[in-house]
Amino acid sequence: MLKVSIIGLGNIGAKFDNLKNVSRSHLDAVLKCNLNPIALIDKSNNNFNLIKKKFKIKKDIFNQPNKIKKKIYSDILVVSTSPINRYKTIKNISNKIKSDFLIIEKPISASLNDAKLLIRYLSKSKKKALVNYQRNWDKKTLTFLKKVKKKKIELINVIYSKGFLNNASHYLYEILKICGKINYKSLKIYSYTKTPYKNFSFFIKIGGIPVNFISSKFDKNKIEYQELSIHCNDSVFELKSGGVLKRETFMKKNEIYKGYNFLNTKSKNYHVGPLNSLVNLYKEVKQIILKKKKYDSKILILSLEILKLNEALEKYAKNKKI
Repeated sequence: MLKVSIIGLGNIGAKFDNLKNVSRSHLDAVLKCNLNPIALIDKSNNNFNLIKKKFKIKKDIFNQPNKIKKKIYSDILVVSTSPINRYKTIKNISNKIKSDFLIIEKPISASLNDAKLLIRYLSKSKKKALVNYQRNWDKKTLTFLKKVKKKKIELINVIYSKGFLNNASHYLYEILKICGKINYKSLKIYSYTKTPYKNFSFFIKIGGIPVNFISSKFDKNKIEYQELSIHCNDSVFELKSGGVLKRETFMKKNEIYKGYNFLNTKSKNYHVGPLNSLVNLYKEVKQIILKKKKYDSKILILSLEILKLNEALEKYAKNKKI
């Protein structure tokens, strides 16, 4: 049984409740995959009793990072702390928890320079790592996006709330996978807000395809809104409500205006339901460790590209005084 250590026991680490029997926290997914949690670490001990009771944990495996006395040997180290100073966090905890495979919550870091230092450290110490962009392990989303790849993409729109790195990065990751490289010369920002989250509304070309990121105004009302629409030559693919609904709308001949088409009001819903990704992530990591599947570091490269764009957006906003 593979051993797992988790540092950071907040919502995604351990506190999120399941939705329709779908794991929404790392600890729940670890237990569902029959992995062995041997260390649950957090700066604060406030959540220890709550988590112990919730998951019926009887073993004394809770600790604070500065109170770890003996070196811990773990097959997997999960890092679900704040992305700020992620390199320092991982380097410090790696002195106390020895592990050759890391699962890192997105974004990989809060800054591009810190992420570069981290990836250099991972490479030098020969550690493998995956960044948890959840849709990358949701089978329904992957099947949906495979259909998109077969089409001629003409335009992409993303509407999001609660921060570019926090939420919009999920969709940017998928767009980079499908479309390719970012053309930074095409970047144009329409608006920028710093509070309560850093949100950018902007236009950019990725792989030659025009992409709009639009920051919604729902943050003030504490409404989370996420939507991706991919406009192809003969249909529109949509991920609604963060991917809960996956839909394709087809072109249809217009019987009134001859020679024209319109989007059919009837659409095909591929899937309605919560993302089911965390368990699949751990299954993949297990296969990689047991050498049943090849490790691909591409996710680290794309994670860097996301931070590179974030840095470009911040510089653009500052220079243009948006």
